[in-house]
Amino acid sequence: MFDFLQGISPFWWLAFALLLGAIEMVASTTFLLWPAISALVVGVTLFIAPDLSGNLQVLSFAVLSVILAIGGRWVFSRARKGADSGPALNSPAERVVGRRAQVLQGDGTKARVVVDGVRWDAKTDPGQVLKKGDLVVVKSAEGTTLHVAPLDTD
Repeated sequence: MFDFLQGISPFWWLAFALLLGAIEMVASTTFLLWPAISALVVGVTLFIAPDLSGNLQVLSFAVLSVILAIGGRWVFSRARKGADSGPALNSPAERVVGRRAQVLQGDGTKARVVVDGVRWDAKTDPGQVLKKGDLVVVKSAEGTTLHVAPLDTD
């Protein structure tokens, strides 16, 4: 079926790999990265074994593309999970979680606190009363409201 590839120069596979890589750089989707790497591997293999049949070249390219795409997706998803476990880049409220704050105004379970010179709305669990001057620790953030707890219960 792919007899026309018999005896083809390995440079055609390398050129195909470069073309796919260039398109990938413009698109920046990582979708064409895996076929580009597969074409590169087939091209290098063709340097080593120049009598590789056309069918085997295409089969190698297809199988490698699928394996690399699945493996690459798995690796990238694991890397993304690791990046998401830290404080959110664009969420200043998430970055103050775990920090100490001082209550500026307290009205029962709602308060206004300051963390590193920045004022925040805050709330605490029912049954805990926040008073002006209390030291609290930031437990979590919901939007721009911090969930705090008295420092001595930490």
